[in-house]
Amino acid sequence: MKILVIEDDRVKSGRLRSFLKQIYPEIIPTIERSYQTGLARVETEPFDLVLLDMTLPTFNATPARRIGRPRPLGGYEILRKMRRKNIVSKVIVVSALGGFGTGDSSFTFEELAQKCEAEFPEIFVGAVFFSQTNSKWERQLHSLVRSVLEPKND
Repeated sequence: MKILVIEDDRVKSGRLRSFLKQIYPEIIPTIERSYQTGLARVETEPFDLVLLDMTLPTFNATPARRIGRPRPLGGYEILRKMRRKNIVSKVIVVSALGGFGTGDSSFTFEELAQKCEAEFPEIFVGAVFFSQTNSKWERQLHSLVRSVLEPKND
């Protein structure tokens, strides 16, 4: 089983990695930290599951390069490219933000989850609101991850 985590926040990606390791000790998730590197990875390698942040920098930060423009809906853009290129990895959005975008293109967390469910039914599994202060996200994520990695036989 292969899992890709596309998340720029090191604390959050560390928590996600620890959480996954606790449930599935045999899995070592791949971590990408930007829109460009995450998209490149998902386009070139098959993954059983992608944990996807919604707000991403364009590029990985390095001492010699800035992160480029922030992408408030970078995760959504990745989902659109996955659909266009027929990439069938299952996706769970994991975000710590309650709102995305600006103006007419702004969405609440719930609205964005509904939009993803409607537009990407073949790959979107669900959305989890991540919090540093409680563990409710862990129960929700565990249920969604299990639905992908341990599907029930009908």
